[in-house]
Amino acid sequence: MTAPLIPDEIYSAKVSSIDPVGGLATVETGDTLLMWLPDTPQSERAILVNEARIKLINAFELCWGCSVSVVFDFEQASTGMIKNGLFHETLYHNFGQTFKVEELLLEYSTPYWDMVIFKNKAMGTVMAMDGIVQVTTRDEAAYHEMLTHVPLAAFASPANEEARSVLVIGGGDGGIIREACKHRNLERITLVEIDPEVVNLCQRYMPELSDGAFNDPRVELVIADATKFVKECRDKYDVIISDCTDPVEFGSPLFGAEFMADCKKLLTRNGIFVSQNGVPFLQSEEIEATYVPLKSLYKDAGFFTTSVPTYVGGVMAFAWATDDEGARSRTASSIRSYMETLATLDLKYYTPELHVASFALPRFVHGLMETALEESAHV
Repeated sequence: MTAPLIPDEIYSAKVSSIDPVGGLATVETGDTLLMWLPDTPQSERAILVNEARIKLINAFELCWGCSVSVVFDFEQASTGMIKNGLFHETLYHNFGQTFKVEELLLEYSTPYWDMVIFKNKAMGTVMAMDGIVQVTTRDEAAYHEMLTHVPLAAFASPANEEARSVLVIGGGDGGIIREACKHRNLERITLVEIDPEVVNLCQRYMPELSDGAFNDPRVELVIADATKFVKECRDKYDVIISDCTDPVEFGSPLFGAEFMADCKKLLTRNGIFVSQNGVPFLQSEEIEATYVPLKSLYKDAGFFTTSVPTYVGGVMAFAWATDDEGARSRTASSIRSYMETLATLDLKYYTPELHVASFALPRFVHGLMETALEESAHV
């Protein structure tokens, strides 16, 4: 099984930062708009393709009104994650899941991850990074809808107006911003992603995840290390959603106390912070590590849950933190009123009733939270 060839280097860029008046030529090839900066040196020339800048290895000269031919340098990379037509997830050492790879769409190494994207009859299109399933098109709504709509709907409590701004950490696949764009009250949606190739490759191979959200004028894509961004940022946000990977390698700092404290500084009064927090039954350490710093920073800290079939091991937890102690207590009727008035109800999983129920936690999760507080008191 052979993966298709892809461009050698892909970097994200925001087209709005380019001045189209200063000698910027454009050409069209099929449905793709290409933007060319003709005055840059040959070695630095780039084509901007749908807000993604692709470095050219070789190209013919372009003049106004003429056609252009582009030759890319391609390379094939094997990550070793696909063996005998099967993908074995390696998140846990003594437990896991296996997918039959019906069609391998991509096998590629970015500067940050080893990535595979493939088709599976049960789960649709699957993306994995460093051996861990990140998203599938079959069950992604259970994750993206709950992590987005719960905080945005909860923010519109009697103590606040509706949310006007949201900061998304990670989430380069575009699923979170797709859901955020359904909230008509939002004026500013900032996505901070460390790896531009995740953005580009997901738009190419899993476009239904973002569903055009990157073209929404309210969306700003920032390619940056999120820990540095939240430390240096001076803007304020009503809601912060950390759609981070598991706490390994580059994802580890996003579960740290320093990162959470920096996020708190960026929130407006009664702002809400939520974060992916693993499957408590198998990743209890994530609950314990997250709860203590959040409890020290906010008046109300805890978790809510969802069920994502490919995040195996039981319910998945999302961290919840805010100084608005009434936000989690919104009724289903008030949530429904908000959603019907200010949101587009094109949903597959989230409901107002499920929103309310998601804060009811299993007894063992409460036990993990209590243990974490007790142990921190003796440090």
